[in-house]
This record gives sequence, structure tokens and C-alpha cells, in this order.
Amino acid sequence: MMKIPLANSSFKLDASGIAGFLGGEESFAAMSSVQLLRWRQGLGWYNFPGSVVVARKYGTIPRSPFWNGVFPGENVDPATLLGLDGKTGPKYMAVQSGTLLKTTGHLAHLIASHCKDVEIPPDHLVGIEPSSSAPRVSVTIVEFRDFTENDFKKMDEESYPNCKIPVAYFQQSNWRLATIVIILNIVAAFAARFFLSDWFTFSAIVVGMLCNGASCVVLGSGSLRIDRRQTLPDSPPADGLFSGSESEGIILLKGSEAIISTITRGKFHLNYPDEPKYHTIGAISLALTTQFLAQLFLLPQAPLIGQILFLSTFIISWAYNAYLASMDREQLQFELLNKVVMEPKFSKYAFPKWTSAVAASAFYLKPNDPRRVLDELIPNNTPVWNEWKDRVVGAINEKQDPQEDDIASNVLLDEKEKGLLKGLLVQASIAYRWCIDRGDPDPTHPSQSDVSSTPPGSSHGPRAVEGDPLLEGRATSEKSEKHFSIDFSSPVGYSDL
Repeated sequence: MMKIPLANSSFKLDASGIAGFLGGEESFAAMSSVQLLRWRQGLGWYNFPGSVVVARKYGTIPRSPFWNGVFPGENVDPATLLGLDGKTGPKYMAVQSGTLLKTTGHLAHLIASHCKDVEIPPDHLVGIEPSSSAPRVSVTIVEFRDFTENDFKKMDEESYPNCKIPVAYFQQSNWRLATIVIILNIVAAFAARFFLSDWFTFSAIVVGMLCNGASCVVLGSGSLRIDRRQTLPDSPPADGLFSGSESEGIILLKGSEAIISTITRGKFHLNYPDEPKYHTIGAISLALTTQFLAQLFLLPQAPLIGQILFLSTFIISWAYNAYLASMDREQLQFELLNKVVMEPKFSKYAFPKWTSAVAASAFYLKPNDPRRVLDELIPNNTPVWNEWKDRVVGAINEKQDPQEDDIASNVLLDEKEKGLLKGLLVQASIAYRWCIDRGDPDPTHPSQSDVSSTPPGSSHGPRAVEGDPLLEGRATSEKSEKHFSIDFSSPVGYSDL
């Protein structure tokens, strides 16, 4: 029989005390990714640390007096626990229907977060010198394809009006690394059994492998869907905007009621066969707790070399879990959502001031009540701001550049206020000229035809309308946006606009 290494060593290594807690957060984050990385459902057969931490977290999902007694604490929805829901999105205003949502949900949060990461090309700097380091206000345009209620119904008639995410939308398998981790765990277990004749270490490793593998299978058995509201077939477009702080910028949404209502009101939902009781998840949580107790009993009886083998499986598994935990789960969620809504086009621009960004939003969206949009984004209620808003509304209705030639004759404003108004109108003029240069939507009737007829990610080239100065620029929409260079020399109070 082979002589067991370190058999006569007086050194004692008791790894059982850390088996249930070490690396618990990494293990939970790794196991939580099983819904976004579907290939992981069948590749969790490795011994892992932190089983007690994971068991306590998942133990809050089951809903029954028994499970509430075993795992006390407030019950949590699976999607919320796994980070698939619970984030708050920005304020939303629909510019045609007038709908105003003070807060939106998790899906809107994903869209807004992605907009922050969209880069601004040099030719999308509006009224800003490329070399300027001054603060900028971004306006991101999100153009959705013409996605209707029928499209949602065709995607999955069984779940309609909800939307079950097709398996093909999930990230492709990365099974090689997971297979290596599983093989190394198997090698360690068989080395303990057949080379060291150490049943204790062998059993401790196998118990961990079985519990983790079963947990991944059960947790991965839920189907991920988007819960949404059914909209009326003849609903008008739900064009609108997300608004936040100046640092967050403004996000303009162009799309049908079906798709934008899904973004603003919908949410991810994990559908398990035994919901709402979730008894299987409770059983898995109990199994993970049992794993800790079993390893707590087995490891102290194992020889030193066996405990080292056991600890080596922990180190390998912890490193793999840390790798999985490092993945950006919100980015994975966005990629799924992006495929469901057929990959909308994101275009981002930078404006010199919040004032020009707000004016650009109003010129581009053509709201039914422009003044309401301006008041919402700029709540200032002074004579100067009211005059500016009136002129911008007039420019939108008359489809012309905001006028500033009669400022001197305004008897209601003093000289400083006239200077301030002039600076504000310069900002509005920047917005108007940008809208013409990029080719803006039809100002009289916002339509989805321009979006639906163009594949996502390609340039839009809507028709120009003769005699309309605001629409004639649409013929140049496939050209790069021009860079504006305007002299901003010293209107009073301009730096705060």
C-alpha cells in the first residue's frame, strides 16, 4: 500500500471551520449567474465554498411556515434576489399622450445605464469645440423598430402578453473552463479515495460537488421572461424621454406604445414550476446547509494530506466563482433585452448647456404640448424663462429658428434680463439647427415608418418635404452631423444656462 504523505506530521489543518463561509459572496454571485448563462445549469458539479451563505440567501425565496422557520427573514422574489429586478429607472414623460411616470422600472434602468456608456463621436459635438474641456450635456436618441403587440404574441403565444425570452438569445456556452474545474475536483476526490484510502476527504468533496450541481440544476430550471402589459392595437406612438440630472443627460425614445410601455413598465420575472411556494428552492437551500454540517463532521477526521486536497478544491472553485462573479450581470441583462426589442439604434450627442439639450429634445420629439415638456425639464418660472419658453414653443409650432431680433423692444425685461434671454435663444438656435442638420422626424405627425423601415444600426434616410424649412434638412440625414461653431461672447448670466 502507498505510504500516505504527511501521515506522521503533528501539524493540524482543520478546514471545516471555513468550509461554509469562505468565499460565500463569490459563490452566491456565481450561482446567481445561472439564469443569464444558461449553459451553467448543467456545469455546476464541483465542490464550492460558502454553502451556508448561499443557503441563507436562497432560503428567503420559499414561502411557507416551514421554510420561514428554517430560514427566517423577509421573503424575496427570485428575480429581485438574483439582481434581475429591483433597480429604479429615470423619470419618463410621453410627449404625445402626456403620460408622466415619476419612476420607471428595472428595464428602463438597463436602457439608461447603457446610454451612459454610448460614446459620442467627434462629429456629434453640437456647439462645442472638440478641444474644449467644458462640461457637456448629452442627448441620446434611442430609435426602436416598429415592434407591435402581434410581434410579442408571435414570439411566444403561450406566455402572451408576457414575453418568454428564447433560449437562442442567451450567451453561448463557455463549457471548457467549467469542465476543467469539474475534472480537477473529480481528480482530487479519486486521489483521496484510491491513493490515500481516505473516505472522509472523498466524501466531503463529493458531497460538495453533488449539492452545488443540484443547486445549479434547480435554480437554472426557471424560465426568464418579461412581464408586460398588453396595449391597444391602435395606440399612438409612445415617443417620450427619460430625464435625470445634467450629468446623466436626456434620453429620447422613439417607438411604438407596445415596445416603450414594455421598457417603462415591464420587468424580468423568473417562472419556476412550483411558484409561488418554491419548495424545490427550499429543499436545495436545506441541502446546502446539510453540506456544511457534513463537511464540518468529515474533515476533522481526515488526514492532513486529505485536508490539503479538500482545500485545493476550494481554492480552484473559489477562483472560478470569482471569475463568474466578475462578469457584468447588468450588461448580460441588457444584451438579452436588446435582442428582445430587436436591437434599437443608439445615437448620442453632446450639447454645451442643459438649455440647448432641452430645446433639442423639444424640437426633435415635437410634443403635442411643448410648453409642458419645457416646464418639466426646466421648472424655472421667471419672466426671462417664460419668455424663452414661449419663443421656443412658437418656433416649434411655426417650424422656424427662434427669433431674437425684437428683444430690445421688450419692455417687461431690463437690460440684464434681455442679455440673458439673448443667450438662452442662442442655445435654442443651436438646437434648432442641429435638428435640421441631422434630419428630424415629421413635426406634424410622429410616425414609426422611418424607424421600422430601417434595419437596426443603419443610417436613417427619411423623405424630405418641400417648402418646410425644418424638414428639408432630412435629405442630409445620412451625412455626418456638422460641427457648430458659435460665438458665445458674454451674454449676461450665460455661464449658468
